[in-house]
Amino acid sequence: MAGVIEAYLAEVTDLLGHDPALAERLAEELADHFAEMLSEAPSEDEQREAVARMGPARDIAASLLADRADSTAERTGAVMVTALVATFIAMRLRSLWLPPLDSDGALAGALVPFVDRWAFVVAMLACAGWLIGRVRRPNARRGRWAAVALAGLCASVAAGILRIWLAAGWAEAPILVVAATAGECLVVGLLMAQALALRRSLQRAARLAGL
Repeated sequence: MAGVIEAYLAEVTDLLGHDPALAERLAEELADHFAEMLSEAPSEDEQREAVARMGPARDIAASLLADRADSTAERTGAVMVTALVATFIAMRLRSLWLPPLDSDGALAGALVPFVDRWAFVVAMLACAGWLIGRVRRPNARRGRWAAVALAGLCASVAAGILRIWLAAGWAEAPILVVAATAGECLVVGLLMAQALALRRSLQRAARLAGL
């Protein structure tokens, strides 16, 4: 296709230049739609009418990015819940299998369990805020809730690692406790990557929508 439609597809591709694969896929889908709408050799007026019916290229690209942001938000929520479960299991195993820390005269002995527990509570509340917000406003992406939950989980994981080191040392710690802690570190790392992907996705969608 040439002329008006070619310029339209080029504009869409340019708007999605940060993701060449996505831009190419969308351009191909739009080209297929135009091929179904028009004859083999459409006039310029017919092309302009088809483009007008399709809508502005900016709106098409912005709608696609908004849909991708929503999908990324859904994945972030799933990873967040998984991270909470993994962290809770690791916390319980540390409480059951590690000797209690001596809090007499040692700030770390009192502070580490406190941070481990209450940072997790903060993360759990943030996750609840995320889920409630998604129910009340399905199109809301709640990037800030994800950031708060991630911060709480990171603090809890860090306190858990320090608790193992203070209570038994890595060499003497039960293998199940070490494995559970490694598992929660992995899932929280996945949440961090997912939260960064959500942030980028939201920024691109907002920038293209002109917000």
